[in-house]
Amino acid sequence: TNAQTLFTVVKDVVQFNLDIRNCRGQCYDGVANVSGVLSGLQARVKAEEPRAVYVHRMAHSLNLVVQDVMQHILFGRNFLTMIRELIICIPISPKKFACIEALQKTEDTAQRLHPFCPTRWCLHVTSLRSVDSNYATLLKFLDEIGNSDVTDTGAKAHRFLTQLQKFNTFFTLQLLVSIFQLGEAVNTGLQKSTLHFQDAQKMLLSLKENIQLLEENGFDNMWKETCAMPENLEIEEPHLPQVKKPPQHLDEGSSPHRFATPMEVFTKCTKVLDQVNIALNTGFESAASEHLSRMEQFVIGSSEMVTAEQVVEFYESDFDAHRLQLHQDMFLDLARQQDFQISSVDDANLKKKYIRDLLPEFCTFLRALLTALVSTWVAERSFSSVAVLHVHQHLTRELDVNIIADEFIQRAAAR
Repeated sequence: TNAQTLFTVVKDVVQFNLDIRNCRGQCYDGVANVSGVLSGLQARVKAEEPRAVYVHRMAHSLNLVVQDVMQHILFGRNFLTMIRELIICIPISPKKFACIEALQKTEDTAQRLHPFCPTRWCLHVTSLRSVDSNYATLLKFLDEIGNSDVTDTGAKAHRFLTQLQKFNTFFTLQLLVSIFQLGEAVNTGLQKSTLHFQDAQKMLLSLKENIQLLEENGFDNMWKETCAMPENLEIEEPHLPQVKKPPQHLDEGSSPHRFATPMEVFTKCTKVLDQVNIALNTGFESAASEHLSRMEQFVIGSSEMVTAEQVVEFYESDFDAHRLQLHQDMFLDLARQQDFQISSVDDANLKKKYIRDLLPEFCTFLRALLTALVSTWVAERSFSSVAVLHVHQHLTRELDVNIIADEFIQRAAAR
């Protein structure tokens, strides 16, 4: 579906007593037909109404950040590929599926293996947790299949078993679970129906701080916990890698680097945390985030950075510069009298009705800021409902529309 088709749909919708001049926010994924700066849907809407701020959906941006990092860190990419193939390989035949279910019962493992979601990378943690909780079961299952099956399936099971028995694999699993579960919590928060831009910014800042703490203090704890693995896991102990002597024609006389302890070998894995932090700092930069951040500076009273005239320059007829400045000054005076610190739009939440009545221009400005969309949860749930109807279309065909309409009319209080 191209941008022009989507824009035609928008134009058709606004004919139902809707005025596009009242649009103050747009939120889409990063696909070119909607996000394109020249001819995308958001550009066409802004041509009609320049105040309709476009925000790249925050949850989608987070997924892109995680995807980009994991595809560019070789050990992470290779590990996730191996785990994906392992999960897909197991339920191929009913016999293998029954075998692993029986082993799960003996190991008292209730959680089943979950395949990777192909698009939502933040949800990979569900699959990784299922592998972690079934690690001992998988070792027994792969050993049994590798010894009993003489086909290529047995050879593949033996290859997976060799990988899972390595300490490197088990440690990488624990590291990625720690990273992905931080992203999962933020990803869930970024899809709330009540989310606004300032809340999203706080969630992302919290994620950056948690990643930083994991990098500074979490590695030592993770190393100790991983080394203290359960005795039923037949995994090799961490050891120093064998030092390979370079070919004579490449030997420059200097001796290769030698690690003092196995722990030093695995500190290289922390570079994935560096990459996550870099991606988080750059993956959410946009004109919309810069604009909304500047408007927030006006709310908290940084008038030397943003003035009422600059606000009106963007919002035009929405506000009167003199009146907006007056109401902002009155609001900040009230906050100082009550010894209340204003550091964000959240702090400026005007819950008391008499203040809203006293400062209508400032209150309207806050509404304009909170109107900027950062989540498409309504569209996603609607799409999911449509998908359910598509899957169960043979059931919907048996429904009588007239009966449904009569039932709806009977439930309504007013006819």
